[in-house]
Amino acid sequence: MKAIFRTRKGQISFELEGADAKELFRQIAAVEEVFDAEHECGLCHSKELRFRHRVVGEYQYYELHCNDCGARFEFGQRKAGGILFPRRRKKKQQLPNGGWSKYEAHPDEEEDDGHPSRPAAQASAPPTEQKQSEARKTDIGSFKTPGGMQKSFDRLGEMIIGITATPTTLPGALAVFADAFRKHGGDTGTKIFAKTIEQYKASPDFGSTQGAKVLLRELVDALGVIGGIAA
Repeated sequence: MKAIFRTRKGQISFELEGADAKELFRQIAAVEEVFDAEHECGLCHSKELRFRHRVVGEYQYYELHCNDCGARFEFGQRKAGGILFPRRRKKKQQLPNGGWSKYEAHPDEEEDDGHPSRPAAQASAPPTEQKQSEARKTDIGSFKTPGGMQKSFDRLGEMIIGITATPTTLPGALAVFADAFRKHGGDTGTKIFAKTIEQYKASPDFGSTQGAKVLLRELVDALGVIGGIAA
């Protein structure tokens, strides 16, 4: 048996084939669950959505992205077969906005004159000996800190397990991440961290405020998969 299945908006067509009606039904259900999951943004209600695939270290992310407000809707992957499913719940709790979320920058995180928002004496406080060692391994100690990022650093202190002091520089934040990846992911975590750093160094946004924010967001995502994000 064969069937042509079109998404509700009619933008995508699938040619499906099954031995019987039940097999064809299962295939239609699997396609519909993913490609007909959402038709408007859960935050701004825009219908301008696109599919987006991201790679962070060894992990792959499948998302819907709102072209108007920048929100995203994530798809999870089942352990059996890696089948995609719309992620509307986490730890048996319903996610807000139907699963749509957006990284919101604070007004004082915008580009400024390049100076950190805290006094230089505090911003240049040296990391611990262990963090210095981790920094040398990935050459993060030489990274410059773009201006207007203190609010991002403050939120890291609320998100990552084990932070005892909020970082005030990009190298300090990355040193915290390096320790968290090692602690929660072992050798695999360390490799994922190093690969993400290398991708950032090769990015055209390297050294900019936006590039640093994207890097921190990707590290948070990867660490969340490993299990290093506080509940």
